[in-house]
Amino acid sequence: MSSLQQFLRSWIWEFVFWECGRGIVGLRVCVYVRTQCGLSALDRRVTIRVKMVSNSKLQKIQVDRLSALPDEILIYILSFSDTKCAVRTSILSKRWKNIWANVPYLDLDDEYRNDELGFKAFVDRVLTLHELTNINKFSLRCCFDDFSGVQRWIRTALQRNVIEVDLSIVSENDESFELPETIYTCKTLKALTLRSNFIIKGSLAYQFSFMRFLPIANLFPSLKFLYVQFFHPDADSMRNLISWFPVLEDLTIDGTIGDDELNLDINVPKLKTLTISLCTEVEDEAEDEAGEAEVAEGEGNEADENEDHNVCRFYVKAPNLETLNFKVDVLANCELKYGKLLAKADIDLYDHSASEHPSVATRASTLLESVSNVQYLSLSAHCLEISSLPSFNKLKELKLVFQDCHRLETLLLEILERSPNLESLVLDREVESCQCTAQDFSENPSGTLQAVPLCLMSNLKTVSIMRFIGRQEEMEIVKYLLKTSQVLKKMTVSMLRTNCEDAKNLQRDLRMFPIGSKACEVEFM
Repeated sequence: MSSLQQFLRSWIWEFVFWECGRGIVGLRVCVYVRTQCGLSALDRRVTIRVKMVSNSKLQKIQVDRLSALPDEILIYILSFSDTKCAVRTSILSKRWKNIWANVPYLDLDDEYRNDELGFKAFVDRVLTLHELTNINKFSLRCCFDDFSGVQRWIRTALQRNVIEVDLSIVSENDESFELPETIYTCKTLKALTLRSNFIIKGSLAYQFSFMRFLPIANLFPSLKFLYVQFFHPDADSMRNLISWFPVLEDLTIDGTIGDDELNLDINVPKLKTLTISLCTEVEDEAEDEAGEAEVAEGEGNEADENEDHNVCRFYVKAPNLETLNFKVDVLANCELKYGKLLAKADIDLYDHSASEHPSVATRASTLLESVSNVQYLSLSAHCLEISSLPSFNKLKELKLVFQDCHRLETLLLEILERSPNLESLVLDREVESCQCTAQDFSENPSGTLQAVPLCLMSNLKTVSIMRFIGRQEEMEIVKYLLKTSQVLKKMTVSMLRTNCEDAKNLQRDLRMFPIGSKACEVEFM
C-alpha cells in the first residue's frame, strides 16, 4: 500500500450526488479528517465539489480536480462507497465510465426491498461488467424467497478469487438459505460472515458428518475468520459447519436458539479467539407447559427445571486458544480443552432466572474453573455459587460487573482472596439487565469487609469504579479498598449521577476516607 493510500485510509468518505438542471450532474465528496483528538473532531471537514456537465462551454468553466487524480486513487476512493453509489459515478463523464468496474469491493444491498426484479437485474449487470478477476470482498444483503440467483452470484464471486464474503440473506417465509458447495473448497477465502439461517445438503452434509472423526483438509483450506449469526438455526447444519477448520483463528457464534437442542463440537487446532453469544427463546406453548410444571411436587419439578436449562452443549478443543468471550442467558454444558496460551476470558451469564436452577450454578462453577489460569477476567453472573469459586493464581486484571441483587462485598472479598497476584480491579454496575426490585438490594452492609487479602497488601495498583451512585454498600467498598490497599497508585471513580450538587457531596464524603497508600491519588469523573 502506497503512502498516499495510507493517508487516504485515515479519512472518512461520504458521497452525495445531485442534479442541478441543464445537464449538470454533481458529485460531492465529503472527507472527514481523523485528528489526534479522534473521530469526535468531525468539525474539521474538507469538502471537494465536482461538477461534470455535457455542455462544452460549461465544461470550460468548471474545475474538475478530482478527475485529474490517477485511476489508482479514484478506485481507492470509490472502495469506501457501496457498489450502487460507485456505479452511479459512470454517468459523470467518460473519464469515470469504467472506474467502478475496477473497484475490488462489491457491496450489494437490497436496501429498500421494493423492487426484487430490479435489484436482481442490477446485480447481474454488475457481475457481468465488473472487470477484475480478483475480488477482495463480496458483500450481499437481500430478502428473497427464491435463492437460485443468490447462489449463482456467490459462485461467481468465489470464482474470482474472493478473499472475504459477507452474506445477510433472509426470506419472508423464513426459509433457510442453502450454502453453495464451492464456498467450502474456495482456496482464497479467508473471512466469512453469515448473517443468515442456512442449511447444508447433499454430499457436503455426508462429508461433514464424518469430520469429527476424520477431518477433511480440503474444506475451508484458507479460512481464518468466521462469524455466524442465526435465529432458530437448523441444528444439524450448525453442528456440521462448526466442526473442523484447519487454519481458522477467529470464530464467533452469535444467535438465538429455541427448543431444539444444539450440540456443537468445535475442533479447531489454530483457533486464537472464540466468541459465543447466545440467548434462548422458548415458544409460547413450551412456556405454558413449563408454567404447568411449576405446580408439580418435589423432585419432578426440579427435574423439569433442569431439563429446560439443558438446550445446548459445547465441546471445544482449541489448543492455541488465547481469548474466550462467552455470553449466554442459560448456561449450557460446556467442556473446554485448550493449551497454556489462554490469557483472557470474558464471561457474561446475564439471565437472572438462571440463578434459580442449581444445575446452572454448578455449570457456572465448572466454566470458571476451566478459565482459572487466565491473566485477564471479566465476569458478570447471577448464578454464581460463591463458596465454589476457584482460585485465580495468575490473574492480573479483573473486571467485575455486578447486579443490584448481588451482595457485592461478599462476592468481591471472595474473589480477591482467590486472586493473590491481582494488579488491576474494575467494578462496574449493570442495572438494565437486572430484574430485581429495589427491595432485593440491601442498603445495610453485612460487615464482611474485614479480612485483607494478599493482593491488597502487595499487588493491587489501580482501581476503577464505574457508574458509582453512592449507595451505602458502594461507599463501604471504596472505603475498604482505599484503607487496605497498601501499594495502590490510583483510584478512579466515575459518577453515574448527573446532579452536580449530589456529585460534589459524594466527592467530599469520599475524600474523607483514610488512604493506606501514600502514593495513591483519587480521581473523580
